[in-house]
Amino acid sequence: IIGDMDSLKNREHWAGKTQLIAMTEQDTTDFEKCLYSTRAPMRIEMGMRGGRLDHTLGALDVLVRYGQNSPLAMVSEEDLILVGSGDFSFDVEAGARVSVHPVVPVKFAESRGLEFPLIGVELVPGIRTGVCNKAISTRFEITPEPGEKSPYLVIIEKSYLNNWMRAGER
Repeated sequence: IIGDMDSLKNREHWAGKTQLIAMTEQDTTDFEKCLYSTRAPMRIEMGMRGGRLDHTLGALDVLVRYGQNSPLAMVSEEDLILVGSGDFSFDVEAGARVSVHPVVPVKFAESRGLEFPLIGVELVPGIRTGVCNKAISTRFEITPEPGEKSPYLVIIEKSYLNNWMRAGER
């Protein structure tokens, strides 16, 4: 268990059962402390939100910051949240829910396999998002404008976690 331990209940219960790594700095969240303190070829975030919206927003912020450079996914009760930066493609079942949410303005050149194409579409936080789209084939592809590397979130059903893990093994 890595973090500042301010929300760990019954610390004595965990002592001896697992390693506790207490970090006193308060400039980062426990999630970020975990990411910068460990190395792994692939990481899955679960439970860092604590059931609170402010924790969820903080976790999404960390996901974007770290997920652009290494395989990192966030899993909630219903969703698998991935970071796209540049071209993005994924295998799903036709009819699967696919949402694309910008974290900064991002313009897309094209997409394939989505009911509502992102051809020439600019997504901007607070103005236009790409929620509630749907896959119309077993693979969808998203291509930003040439040179566009702005991050965006791709939100799909959590049942695709194994697909994501298998894709990362290649």
